[in-house]
Amino acid sequence: MFANQRRNEILHMIQEQKTVSVQELSEKLSVSAATVRTDLNAMEKQELLIRTHGGAMMKEKEDIDKKIRHS
Repeated sequence: MFANQRRNEILHMIQEQKTVSVQELSEKLSVSAATVRTDLNAMEKQELLIRTHGGAMMKEKEDIDKKIRHS
C-alpha cells in the first residue's frame, strides 16, 4: 500500500472513530508502528489531524475539508 493510500485510510478511520491509536492503525494497515507514526506526523503537518500520545484525533471537519480542497 502506498503512503497516500494509507493516509487516506487513516483519515477515514479517524473521521469514523474520532480517535485512533498507533497500534490499532498498525494492525489494520499491516505496517509497522514506525510507519504509522511517520504518516501521522506528516498528516499533522498538513493540519489534517491532531497527534496525541500514542495516536491521533480528528480535527474539526470543516478544517479538514478546507485543507483537502486547497491541496
